[in-house]
Amino acid sequence: MVMATANAEAEKVKEDITGRRSTGDTAKVLQRFLTGDRTGSESASTRRVKPNISRTKAIAPSTREKESDVLSVKQRYSLATEVVNVSLKALTESAKARAQDRVPRHQHDHAEKRQALLPRSANSTPSKATSPVTKSAVRKPAIDKDAKHDEHVESTESTAICARTAFAFLRSSEAATVSRKDVAPLQLESGMLVLVAKLLANDLVDLAVKELRFAKQSLESFCSAAKIVAPAKETLAGLLNLDPAVVEHREALALAITYQALVLRTLGAARKPRSVEACVELLESEHPSNPSSLIMAQHSVTGDAAKTRKALSTLSSAILAMCPSSSSKADEHGIDTSTHPTPEAVLRLQIMALRTQKNERSLLSVIDSRHDTLEPLTRCIAAYVRRTSGRKCVRLVYTTVSQAVKALSLDLPLSGMEAIPIMRTLCSLADEAQLSEEALSWAESIAECLCELDENHAQRLAAVIRATRLQLTEASVTQAVPAIDIVLRKKLSGGSADYEELLTELDQLCTRFHAFMNAETKLPTIDSFLITSASFAQRCIRAWPSKATKQVQSILSISLRRTPAQEDANVWINRDTAKAFCDTATVQALTLSAQTQSPDLVWAHSTRSLSLARVLRILVSRAVKATSTADASALYDDDNITDVARHLILELQLKTVLEYVSRPKYRESVRVLLVKISRRLQATVTMEEHPVRYLATACELLRIHDEHPDMLPSDHIEPWLRPNPVNGNLASDSGLHKYVNGLEAELQLVQTLRSGDVSTEEMSASIALLERSFKTSGAPPILQDCLWDVGAVRSILSAVAYYHSALGMTTANVRVLQLLHNLDRLVKDPTHTLGSGIRLASALVNLGFVEKAEAAIKEVASLAADGDCQNLDNMSYRLALAEISLASDEYDDCKTHLLELETLRKLLPPTKVSREQRASYERLHAQGWLVHSAWSLATGAPREGLAGAKHAVKILNSIWYRLEQPSGPEKQSSDSHAAQDDDEIVDLASGVSKLQLKPTNPKNQSVAIAQVKGAPFWPFIPPLSKALIMLSDLYVHHGLFSEATYYSTKAIDVAGAVGPSPLLSQIQSHRALLLTLAGDTEGAELCLAADEDSDLSHCPLAAVTRLRAKGAILFREKSFTLALEVYDEAGRIISQLRGDTSMREQAQGSDTTVRKAMHPDKPVSLATERKRGPAVRSARIPRTQARDTIKSGDRKPKATTSKTVAKAEPCPVAVVERAPCYLLGQLSFDIAYAKALAQLNAGVDLEEPINGLEGTTADIARSHWSARLQARQHLARIARELQADITYNMLPEAALALPAFLPTKPPAKPAAKLTAGEASSSRTKQASVLTSTELDPVLARLQETCKCLQIDSARNVPYASTAELHSEGYLRCTTLMPLSALPSMPSSGAQLSEAMLVAVNQARNIAADREAAAIAIGLRHDAKGSPFEWPVTRQALPASVDPNEDSRTQYIDILPEPWTAVSLTLDEGCTELIIARYRRDNAPMFLRLPFARHKPEDISEEKFDYHIAKSEIQEIVQRSNASCHNNGDVSSKGAKSSWWTERETLDRRLQELLLNMEEIWLGGFRGIFSTMRHEAVHLLRIRKDLVAILDRHLPSRQTARGKASSFELDDSVLELFVSLRKDVEEDSEIDEVVTELLYFVVDLLQLKGERNAYDEVDFDSMTVETLDALRSIEAPDASASEDKHLILVLDKRLQMFPWENLPCLQNASVSRVNSMLTLRKCIMAMRSGSSPDGRHAVPRNSGGYILNPSLDLSNTQAILEPALRKAAAGDGAEWTSIAKRTPSEDEFKTMLQISSMTLYFGHGAGSQYIRPRTIAKLDKCSEVVWLMGCSSGAVSEHGELEPQAVPLSYLMAGCKSDVEAADSRGDLIARNGRCFAVLATLWDVTDKDIDRFSLAVGEEWGLFETVSEPSRLPAKTPRKRDRMLAPSTPQQVPKTPKTPKVKKALAVAATPARGTSRPRGTAGRSVSLVKAVSKSRDACYLRYLNGAAPVVYGVPIYLGD
Repeated sequence: MVMATANAEAEKVKEDITGRRSTGDTAKVLQRFLTGDRTGSESASTRRVKPNISRTKAIAPSTREKESDVLSVKQRYSLATEVVNVSLKALTESAKARAQDRVPRHQHDHAEKRQALLPRSANSTPSKATSPVTKSAVRKPAIDKDAKHDEHVESTESTAICARTAFAFLRSSEAATVSRKDVAPLQLESGMLVLVAKLLANDLVDLAVKELRFAKQSLESFCSAAKIVAPAKETLAGLLNLDPAVVEHREALALAITYQALVLRTLGAARKPRSVEACVELLESEHPSNPSSLIMAQHSVTGDAAKTRKALSTLSSAILAMCPSSSSKADEHGIDTSTHPTPEAVLRLQIMALRTQKNERSLLSVIDSRHDTLEPLTRCIAAYVRRTSGRKCVRLVYTTVSQAVKALSLDLPLSGMEAIPIMRTLCSLADEAQLSEEALSWAESIAECLCELDENHAQRLAAVIRATRLQLTEASVTQAVPAIDIVLRKKLSGGSADYEELLTELDQLCTRFHAFMNAETKLPTIDSFLITSASFAQRCIRAWPSKATKQVQSILSISLRRTPAQEDANVWINRDTAKAFCDTATVQALTLSAQTQSPDLVWAHSTRSLSLARVLRILVSRAVKATSTADASALYDDDNITDVARHLILELQLKTVLEYVSRPKYRESVRVLLVKISRRLQATVTMEEHPVRYLATACELLRIHDEHPDMLPSDHIEPWLRPNPVNGNLASDSGLHKYVNGLEAELQLVQTLRSGDVSTEEMSASIALLERSFKTSGAPPILQDCLWDVGAVRSILSAVAYYHSALGMTTANVRVLQLLHNLDRLVKDPTHTLGSGIRLASALVNLGFVEKAEAAIKEVASLAADGDCQNLDNMSYRLALAEISLASDEYDDCKTHLLELETLRKLLPPTKVSREQRASYERLHAQGWLVHSAWSLATGAPREGLAGAKHAVKILNSIWYRLEQPSGPEKQSSDSHAAQDDDEIVDLASGVSKLQLKPTNPKNQSVAIAQVKGAPFWPFIPPLSKALIMLSDLYVHHGLFSEATYYSTKAIDVAGAVGPSPLLSQIQSHRALLLTLAGDTEGAELCLAADEDSDLSHCPLAAVTRLRAKGAILFREKSFTLALEVYDEAGRIISQLRGDTSMREQAQGSDTTVRKAMHPDKPVSLATERKRGPAVRSARIPRTQARDTIKSGDRKPKATTSKTVAKAEPCPVAVVERAPCYLLGQLSFDIAYAKALAQLNAGVDLEEPINGLEGTTADIARSHWSARLQARQHLARIARELQADITYNMLPEAALALPAFLPTKPPAKPAAKLTAGEASSSRTKQASVLTSTELDPVLARLQETCKCLQIDSARNVPYASTAELHSEGYLRCTTLMPLSALPSMPSSGAQLSEAMLVAVNQARNIAADREAAAIAIGLRHDAKGSPFEWPVTRQALPASVDPNEDSRTQYIDILPEPWTAVSLTLDEGCTELIIARYRRDNAPMFLRLPFARHKPEDISEEKFDYHIAKSEIQEIVQRSNASCHNNGDVSSKGAKSSWWTERETLDRRLQELLLNMEEIWLGGFRGIFSTMRHEAVHLLRIRKDLVAILDRHLPSRQTARGKASSFELDDSVLELFVSLRKDVEEDSEIDEVVTELLYFVVDLLQLKGERNAYDEVDFDSMTVETLDALRSIEAPDASASEDKHLILVLDKRLQMFPWENLPCLQNASVSRVNSMLTLRKCIMAMRSGSSPDGRHAVPRNSGGYILNPSLDLSNTQAILEPALRKAAAGDGAEWTSIAKRTPSEDEFKTMLQISSMTLYFGHGAGSQYIRPRTIAKLDKCSEVVWLMGCSSGAVSEHGELEPQAVPLSYLMAGCKSDVEAADSRGDLIARNGRCFAVLATLWDVTDKDIDRFSLAVGEEWGLFETVSEPSRLPAKTPRKRDRMLAPSTPQQVPKTPKTPKVKKALAVAATPARGTSRPRGTAGRSVSLVKAVSKSRDACYLRYLNGAAPVVYGVPIYLGD
């Protein structure tokens, strides 16, 4: 049974192989049968075979232990034989199938006609797509991968493995016992070779190689009696080498020839270039077993010429198959040594092939050399020369080509014209290699083919030279010398003696010429002769090195002195020149001098050493410049000279190479040379033998690697990293002991820089050691005796200083720069001394010691004034002066320096700047823009400041970009690489940086920055960080958060390039302040936590900045007590810094001083703080002018300059003298100011008067800080006084109006005050008359507060940031409204009204204007301009918003007649709502409505104030957004109903929120929103009735009956009553609304002095009578309000609320804008057209729409597309449409620019297709834009900065097209091109509701045709409408908190459906878009949750024809 199973399995194996179905399992079964191996034999492929899943069931391995024991040896032998036969047959069929699958190359390409050299297609180069050969076990065929192919490959590989397994058994000893008599000799080996051929045919190269190894072993064993032991793993090339016994064995000779042919085929198929190169020597004719010899040996045996020629042809083909094509198209691949052999090896192989072909043709009778040898040889040589050009030494190329010609035994001169190309090539190579003899020889050979040439003899030429020298005259020079020159360039005949004589005569002639001419004499003839003589001398010394050496050196020296230009010397100087100078005497002299002197002194020792040094520099320079990749062999080195001399020569060449390291186009050449030199230096000096020289070399190489990490590989640096300490044993360098200390200090500094640990004691010790090394040196020679390389020391100190600066370690930086400055002064290098002095002054400014900086810059003033000072250095000096003047608030001086810089810059245009100065020139421009930007902001020109900062960032980004690029030629100018920052602002997570400088291993902080990119970036980290921070601050000044946070993040990336550092900590603290200002305290805390563990003990300023940020966060979180503690700590640090520590210690970086500053012993009081000077702030005024509030006697006067600042006019200031530590005083002021704010908010009164704090600075911004702080203090005291006053504590909670009374009558005589027992609350029983002195303290404080806020307020605008302007506006509102309500107010109502108008609108208008200015600046910045533009100091451009201009004329009187604008503003504490109403020709009305005026009756209920409402709307929106995008599994039971329940509940909550906003926040003052103009008769009537009602019911008037009241209500107050007329009949709770207005009137009278006790007033009766009076007035006509429009100007904190959906505004035309300036621009643009006032129309025939761009809104598309197509298909319509595809940004942009209206129906606001910043920059935009996507109009709040919303970007678009020019009335004229109206949604909405809404809006507006089906639907069922009144789960739905005093009206059900016959719009009249939106809200099923979301930003726009 077992035997039968085995036989069946064996048969199955043969069947699978025969049927080409074998698998890996088949091979395993066969292996078990034949070898008994269960895991697979050694011949099995290592390739993992893919399991077969598509064929029949595979053979499963048996579970028996030894299947081989089942079959006998004979059976196994038979099985193996059969397997071999069927496997070979199967492999043959597989190869045929593969050949058919392949498409021959000639079917696609017209291949060139093959000559004798290229007979096969195998001799070609693979295409670029060919991947390099991998090391996989089995080579995979390069054909398409599909399932069928995988099966074929698996079967072929398995068959091959089976065949190899069978052959392995047949080779075994067991098989030998069976086959001993049946098998012929070498039959088995023949079969193995057949198998190899089949394997190669199937691309199974690796299996073929393995089988060849067995075949070779078997063949050699057969031919040799001795046992052949094969190597463990013979190489592929080694397989070609055969044992001599095989060569001598006749029977095996034919088989050996076949074997070698297969080996060559395998080499060609394996594509292993190193193996091919290794076989070259084995193919040479000298090798005993080379294939050609074996073939010829076989021919001598058989005499069969045909077979021999065939074998030779096969051999040449196999050899050529290993070579790439000689075509020029294949050169790119031919030079790639990773895929092909080297060009030298290829040429040798091609020569062998040609020689083989020549032997083949020798068997024929006819030989055509032209076609068979010369022509292919020409192609081979040409290909070799091309592929080695610039990559190999030309001399080696020439030698190789010459040897190739010789190998073919060709006599080129006798070969005729056919040989001329080869000879021309050889001549060219010889000439290029400066082999003049050979070049001339080949030239003569060429000439001999054409004509005969004359020969010349050296002795005859010597006689001519001698005669010329003896008869030398100017005439003979011009006649004889040219002839000699010509002869010297030719080949000269003669012996060595003749040449020696010629050199002697030539030397004498050259000496005579040198004496004949002086240095200034220019004789081209003699100069040419000297060069020719030098070249000839070098040839001679090369031919006879030991002869005429002295004469050769003399000729070369004279020629060198007469060739001052390096370009001329490059013509003739080569290595032979250096070799000629570097003789024994020179080497001995150099070695002797180098024993005790530094290299600089050694090279200056003698004339010969100087000449050798110059030759070496010339050789290196030529090598660097010759090609893009230098030839390292051009370096001069001699192993035969002493190590000391060799080190000198290599070190000099190293320094010469480093001169080109900063030149981008030479970096590749420099890299090659540096690697070569470093290797040779490592082999020359060792630490044991030459420790001092080793230290010097280590310092140099490490410094190179730090500054240019890509120049030297890490493996070249490792040996130099940690040299052993010297320890006194200097060995051969004992004479150099004086340099040890300096070199060790240098090495320690370099290693410390590499480790990144700049706080170690080693660095301080190294600096101290360098200080001691040359502290007492007085002259450069002494300095060079103690420093090995002064330039290297300077470079290291400069790098250390840059590193300290990059880290922000200002104290250590000052110390190093002071040392560097001292070094430069000792060297007496004016340029370096001036530069280090400037850097030292800048570092002192950064440290806070501006006075010390002034002293440092004065020390180098004489150098800058020197006439030899270059303009670039002078500009740097002037720029430093400007920076110091700016830091000390000397703005006049700063302007003077900037003007001087402009003059200097005109004298130094970019064309006059050298390449070496280019980087400094560019950096100087960036610094100039930075200083100009800071000065512009400080002098009231924030726009110019922003533009300057952006330009500086652009330049520095360009430099940074180039530093990050791979080394290579500089192909583009700096401006082409400027970063496009504005395009990245929309996505802060993208792109920040290109910065990859941090170590990859965060755990190892000692990884050197230089190992990544480091040193080149260090000088640019501080200025780029500073520029980015300045730009961020300027955007904060403009109120723009996105831009500010973007550049702040970029600054963190730049500062973080060197890892954690004080600079990074400062910038992170700065960002924390920014985020705190934006309301993101969590993000701010994360910023501070990022470097929480940073040690800032050595950087007190960084510590202070961190404490400021921490205090700001605590202040924002209302942790005022903790904030005070933090500010106290910061104040103590600053106080200690400003203490008595000497300035010299600070400049030298005293660690003790800094540590004391960080840990003071006792605090300094605030009073002490206030006595010391002013702090750091960008917005300042010139110190030469003081505010009038500062007394002139407080400080000593200082002379002022005659020049004035041409900026916004600052406040006049007194002449002051700067206090010590001025910058620290400024910082102290900032801390004290922040602390004072915290004290006020904590309820703590300031201990000292504010005036003391105010007097510490002349900064206009800080002066206004003090004024605002004083105003806050007054308000805090007023609040406390009113709270303690039981009579007037109602003032903070009372509603106020301005104007409230007509100013026609004098105030009433005040009455007596009530006693304390008669009044218990704000609305209890009170006396009827007010005394004149009761409110005097409050009134006085309010007036003082008003003065504090109005001190030069208009002039302060440019200096104040947008956030500060908002804060000041809030404070003004808080002050002016109570002030207007009090009696004895000296200001008129008109003045107060104008002041309130400014207070409410100024900050918003300026914010909008600044945003527009920022966009315009961005447009100018995007425009390509010169990168070397210099800032121009000029008058600041005027702002669009003029604070001095009449606001009413500018903004109110331009309103169209039907329009009403209402501004809603919150106070600073969000406790009051300030409402202002504006109408043309009407005075504005202002209302102050405190949220606290309605108190809940239940004390447990919360007040419905702003914070409660904000929390409620945020929760509703958040839950609504979540439900919109999370429908859940609606298929489950109740899921859909639950979803609808949640949505309806949210809808009711939003409705209740709006009801509460109207009833609690507005109450009876809702009439302020009315757009109706009430008739005068109605106002007169209600005035009369109200007076009568008040007279009847007020006790104050009953006591004085018969006397008229002195107060008459203003018409605007009366309008509040009249506006309620329309609600009298409809609103059941109108009585409560009227009652509130009556309380309001009584409160106003109370504050004006007419006192009444509230419990004595019958308000119920007054309410009834007032309602009767309202009913007597005729109800307003609803049709009269059709064209009326209300525009809401919303505070940034109120824009999230859907004000348009208040019950009082339902169905009204209401839109919103962010500022009155935006509204003004829209109105002025509308006026430029011909439309009536307020009825601007857009043409319906110009539009565009984007529908379903995300392809997932099919329902929306189905609903809206028909209507949109109809609209676009109208008569004369030109519409653009994009549907069902994603628009590009350019398409979106184009649509906005060419269409009058753009309709977007997709997700969001389309920001994923076009960025908001791109929209805002548009020169022209659609006038109407629909953004019908979720949250398309949502507003993102950013704390005190300006909010962001996409619609606001649309309203900003077209600002560039506003051509604003003042006409006679001061109005602005603007042409159309801007957007007027944007329809968007405030939160996410569901698609069906918003689609119905969109259709309804289009129908109402007239854009869409009215359809028969109604677009407005009722609630789903009446039942659900009823459910809206009573939520099913009230316990889960928290209601909006509200006061129980106000009854809630029943919820309004969804608007019923309108009939289909209802017309759209008003009959016969068009409807504005805003009105259409209002009418279409009830098209939504969820009237509030979906219907309230759409709002219109902008103004009403009508649809025209």
